[in-house]
Amino acid sequence: MSTTEKKLKAKMAKLRQEMQELKAAKLGGCLRFDETGKRWAFSWREGGKQRNKYFPVAKLGARQAKKMAEEYRVAIFAPKSA
Repeated sequence: MSTTEKKLKAKMAKLRQEMQELKAAKLGGCLRFDETGKRWAFSWREGGKQRNKYFPVAKLGARQAKKMAEEYRVAIFAPKSA
């Protein structure tokens, strides 16, 4: 196994761990990394319809795309103030 493959494997393991932590936060929707589209994707149901929001890694960078997806998820499910 090459060094690049080892780094990629370690990065994927870290991403899986982070995803499990997000699930534990009990927020709705689904935040995932779309390997085909090379983007973070957030999906949720609203008014009986499936909604999706994408955060492309090529445009935003890996860390920024993930951060924006997480922040968007929190914003969607945060309690609305009256």
